[in-house]
Amino acid sequence: MEVEELVPVSDCEDQPVEKGEEVTDAPVNEETPSEDKREAAEEVTEPEEAPQEAKPAPTPEELTELRDMVAALALRDAQLADLTQAGEHLMGEVARATELRDTATREHAAEVALLTEEISWLKRENDRLSSLRDGGRDGVSREGGVRGTNPRHLSLTQLRDVMADVYESKRKYDLRVGSGTQRPETMGQHLTTFLHHRYGLRQMIAEWDDAIRAAITEYRSRDSSVALFGAIVDNLVDEPFRHVIEDLQNTMKDMLRAILAHKMGARPGSEAVAARLTSRVAGTVPEDEWVAIVRHLHRPEDATAIIALVNTVAQSYGQAPASPKVRSRVSFKLVEKVLCDYQLEAHTRFLATFRETFNALDADSDGSVTRAEFRGLWKMITGGPDGMEQAVLEADPHHFDVVPLTIAVGIMAGSIVENSLRPT
Repeated sequence: MEVEELVPVSDCEDQPVEKGEEVTDAPVNEETPSEDKREAAEEVTEPEEAPQEAKPAPTPEELTELRDMVAALALRDAQLADLTQAGEHLMGEVARATELRDTATREHAAEVALLTEEISWLKRENDRLSSLRDGGRDGVSREGGVRGTNPRHLSLTQLRDVMADVYESKRKYDLRVGSGTQRPETMGQHLTTFLHHRYGLRQMIAEWDDAIRAAITEYRSRDSSVALFGAIVDNLVDEPFRHVIEDLQNTMKDMLRAILAHKMGARPGSEAVAARLTSRVAGTVPEDEWVAIVRHLHRPEDATAIIALVNTVAQSYGQAPASPKVRSRVSFKLVEKVLCDYQLEAHTRFLATFRETFNALDADSDGSVTRAEFRGLWKMITGGPDGMEQAVLEADPHHFDVVPLTIAVGIMAGSIVENSLRPT
């Protein structure tokens, strides 16, 4: 193989160019750098940063100034904390002043209500005295209520008027109890309060109290409302049970209205049904109607006993035929009385165990227990201290240290029901 001899570049430059070849100024095999590459090269090449010099140490004067600034900031923080505490204290004082103002407002409103009630009674008493001066001898005011000053004997109508007045007075009093302006009372205690506000003199209060209690004893077997009032005054049942009896009476009338509407083929709200209902309530009711009411309201075994009791009472009043084959009509009031008395007796038995425990802890036998006695009652009824303190706050929120039986029954109702369901 023959090796070509390399010719130096300098020798080639002088050689002539053959015809047809292009002549270029750039050297052979040498690339010309582009503008982008030149810019990239310029960006890559950055000047080196000069080394940082060490900061000189602070002078004593600068350290002193810095310490003064820190001390000033700490002083301002302390002042800010004092101002915050003073603001919180001021807000607390404002809240307490607002509470005192609200309490004073409630007490003032209670006093105004009490004075208004006293003024109203004085006006009624003045009318009564005027009627007596003009020849009235029965001691009954134009309002139909009993207003005598030396009662010997109260009629059933007069006793009902007194009961209505006492119930209304207790309702207003309980509103003041709820606002914390009055001490809780039992119905028996409030009867004395009612008589004190009405008559004022100790002798008259005692006379009226004796007359009312004697009338309760006389009429409680004849009238279910009297029996209920007497049970509440004697602390045998809780006061809200009165509304249970009212609901029972309303339910009886509603059921009778529905029965009459079905018989007459009319709407329950029609005038014809309303007129027939009024007649039934004021008069007698056929056996099929009152029996249907009893069976709807009670379990079969209780209904059978109540039906027999209604027939027995009706016979004693001469309202039922002696033969059981004859369909009987009895007065609606008699059926209502039997059902209400049955409900009252059942509730009295239901509360018997609780009432015995309550009375055993009631040291002064006034129908109320203290907070300490209530705690003992809670443990005995519920079986332990769980939830006791919350119950105490609910029973005596205004710290009068008084918890009447009515309030205790309301708070422990669930445990009372559970205990009544346990086998003995």
